[in-house]
Amino acid sequence: MKKLLCCVVASLMAMSVVASVIPVSAQQEIVETDTQISAIAVAPAVVVPLNAKEQAKGFALLNAELRPSNVIVQIDEQLNALDADGKVYASLSEIYAINAANGVLTVAYVKTKAEGESLSRWLSENDIYDITIMSDDATVVESVRERQPYIRGAVDYSAKEEFYAAKAVAESTHAYANIVMLSVEQADADTVFYLQARFKAVWVEAGSFDNFGTYSAVSSGALGIVTEQAPQEVYACFNDYSASALARPFNNIGHRGLGSDPDYPENTLEGCIAAYESGATMVEIDMYVSADDGIFIMHDPVLDRTTDGTGDAESKTLAELAQVHVLNSKREKFPIPTIDMLFSYFADKEDIVLNCEIKSSNPKIVELFGQKVEEYGVRDKVVVIAFALNMLKLMSETPSTRSIPTAWLNSFSNVSKPNNALTGFKMLQEANAVLDSQSSWKYMIERNLKSRGYLPYSWTYTTPTNANSVIQSGMFGVTNDIAAYFSKYPRKIIKKGTYYVKDEASLIDTTFEADIMLYDRTTITAECDVFRFTIRDGYAEVILHYNGSEDGGYDLYSEPFRVELGETPAISGCGGSLNTAAIILSAFVILAAGCILVKKSQV
Repeated sequence: MKKLLCCVVASLMAMSVVASVIPVSAQQEIVETDTQISAIAVAPAVVVPLNAKEQAKGFALLNAELRPSNVIVQIDEQLNALDADGKVYASLSEIYAINAANGVLTVAYVKTKAEGESLSRWLSENDIYDITIMSDDATVVESVRERQPYIRGAVDYSAKEEFYAAKAVAESTHAYANIVMLSVEQADADTVFYLQARFKAVWVEAGSFDNFGTYSAVSSGALGIVTEQAPQEVYACFNDYSASALARPFNNIGHRGLGSDPDYPENTLEGCIAAYESGATMVEIDMYVSADDGIFIMHDPVLDRTTDGTGDAESKTLAELAQVHVLNSKREKFPIPTIDMLFSYFADKEDIVLNCEIKSSNPKIVELFGQKVEEYGVRDKVVVIAFALNMLKLMSETPSTRSIPTAWLNSFSNVSKPNNALTGFKMLQEANAVLDSQSSWKYMIERNLKSRGYLPYSWTYTTPTNANSVIQSGMFGVTNDIAAYFSKYPRKIIKKGTYYVKDEASLIDTTFEADIMLYDRTTITAECDVFRFTIRDGYAEVILHYNGSEDGGYDLYSEPFRVELGETPAISGCGGSLNTAAIILSAFVILAAGCILVKKSQV
């Protein structure tokens, strides 16, 4: 339960002392957030709102041994910090100073463009950019980010009566925001995965719920939990999970299609299809511009390595490229695919994202790509990556591509040095991109990346050993050459029928049958034990645990499932399914009755 914090007077006195010795601009150097390495690989960042009445009484949590990674501060046009009743309890400058001194990042929540303008001036005057602007109005975030391109953006959808994930991706990207905040009711696991596979870090507002709310937020796969609970209580919940627990299913990214498979050469439509059918949730390809302004798919700028042709690929027209073939190890011939072929095939396919890397240095590719996305209606299925930061900037400046999420390919190995890391973050924000790194560096993910809403993406893994290692370290996006290897890996626990238990006490030792969806989109049935539960009015909400570590894999945890309390109906079997004998008997009765009616009609 929430703990009462110290009084306003005492906390403001403490803040005044800190603010007197630490200038507002102290955060020119990166703040390494205080996070706890838990049993969960890359557990969600803990985000605390300071506008709740109880927490407006003081800021003891910012001086505690265990602190949140971020605090959300609602401000007015005068940059006063407001509580839930709209009353002033401090200034943004005061809160920012104590945050910077304690390794806590500040999220400034604004409602109007006027408030956003005041915030923007304050940021400029104090040279502050390691901060996040949040609003429930995407246009407000956009207006501040346009003035302050180095700060982070977040859009709050938690109070929206209607929420559409695809719209949120486009809207938040257009507003230069890579974080979206959802309510715990909006944040089912499929929605969260959808958003994060499109480079949106999801923060789930768990509110003032008990520990079960924290467990539910973890089960959603979110990168951050917005909670009024004391951080130490949240961290304690994290440690209740098994040592092999994943907080979120990984995004299985097929590199150049099916990567190193000898039957399917890289960057072919056939290889992309094979990757998708064998379990890839994202397929990565490389793009160039032809001499007649078409987009074709190939990794190298020349034809020599992968095809039976020679010379500069971009000097050829699409018609000329159609006469050239990609070869596999058996010298079998495959056509060089165009972006039209890729989009046409995948336009109606579910559960797939096309990760399109810009290899060309021709700036025409950005507008041409945007036109093709619109033509095939695949805006909700594409993201763009590139090594060239100028291409990503051009994406964010071009109307047809501005709402398409992007990621910067970079080794980023120098982020272990704080000032270098902050420079890198500024570059990412300016390009409105997230990071797709060659390194996994768990420490930096935990201390500096997840707290800023950067999903852990990494490339490229060629062996099961290496890929498994980064998956179980919490890497969300794993670009690999062996996507098919993961076809039988568990991805999600699916409720099987209706669950019943006699009473609350029976839940403790009960196991339930559930379907485990695998990466190849097939299912297996398995026994799952009860991890945590809470009792509602006449029913229970239960989070199930699937022990995948017994097979050398990892453990999964379900979303909260409803379990009925009371005696199981006579017609119910395991998992609430109708008893087989009852079904057969019912069918026989119906058939017999039908025969009688037929006979009567013939009389």
